[in-house]
Amino acid sequence: MSTIGNMAMTQVRMAQVSAKYGVSSSNLFAKSSASSRTSTSDAMESILKNKNDYFKAQYKKLYNSIFPSEEDTEKADKTVSVKSAASAAAKSSDDLVSYANSLDYGGTVDADAASKKIQSFVDDYNSMVDALGDSENQSVLQKGVILVNTTKVYSNALRRAGVTVGSDNKLTFDKDKLSGVKNYEFKSTFGRGGYASKVTQKAQQIQRLQGSTGNLFSYSNSVTPSYTYNIGALFSTYA
Repeated sequence: MSTIGNMAMTQVRMAQVSAKYGVSSSNLFAKSSASSRTSTSDAMESILKNKNDYFKAQYKKLYNSIFPSEEDTEKADKTVSVKSAASAAAKSSDDLVSYANSLDYGGTVDADAASKKIQSFVDDYNSMVDALGDSENQSVLQKGVILVNTTKVYSNALRRAGVTVGSDNKLTFDKDKLSGVKNYEFKSTFGRGGYASKVTQKAQQIQRLQGSTGNLFSYSNSVTPSYTYNIGALFSTYA
């Protein structure tokens, strides 16, 4: 017969004690406002009264894992922000690669068509650079440094396509300077194996490295952050 793990057993005992003291689980786990925190604190004191240290430690550990602190919530928001920005940058840079690859080697670039791809890429790249400034993941930051250094290496080629690298590591685009650029030059800079391909690669790496919230507790970055507690997942994980 399998033994229920410590945290799962704590959940069972919490339910038993909740019934004994007449405190509903919704009151025990309410943490959506300042007023509810006060009532939750009182309920917790009632539940933990006369309990041994082991039970108190397990109860508080489970409670805190279900309802992260404000610091944890802020970290989760940053994770969502970085992953979202990196995902958008990866897509727009990959779109730029595909467009560049589709060009013939002869002739000049269609400025109107190409500028739409470049502007979308520049906007998403800059958003990713902004988001990286809030990341606390060292691996992500290292990839970010490599990314901006790669951009600097390509700065001259980018300038010929109307893209300028600023002192803040962000990009600006001047459509007028794209006029007259040869297709083969555009393909060399933004096509397969070029600058845009390298941005796609780094953005995808950043997206993966920034981490995941997992599937035991699911985080939703809505107007009011919400955490969905999966009892079944808890028991299957710790049993």
